Amino acid sequence: MSKKEKLKKTKSKKKKKQKKEKSSIEKDSLVINHKIELKLAKKMDFLRLDKYVKKGNKNVKSWKMEFGIPYWLYNSKGKIENKNYILSDSTDLTDFSDYLNRNQVLILINPFD
Repeated sequence: MSKKEKLKKTKSKKKKKQKKEKSSIEKDSLVINHKIELKLAKKMDFLRLDKYVKKGNKNVKSWKMEFGIPYWLYNSKGKIENKNYILSDSTDLTDFSDYLNRNQVLILINPFD
């Protein structure tokens, strides 16, 4: 057997091993399809009742921002962005309120409502 023939055999064995590795990876990978339902967000969706404050003879509700709520945005083309955001203390609230006023913020529909 010549050197060229030996090289061809070793190359073909390497290719077969690579193909086997790829196929085993494909079998191990798992694809999950999940459907979520979104609705247009309102200001009250991001607030929670903190406490009642006494003003004069009346009890007035005091509201607090609720952080950790995931939300999605409509982009300038009117399509929902693939990325979700989470409301946190580092969120720019002026931009966020602008998005809310322009009806660009979407949140998950609570199935228990």
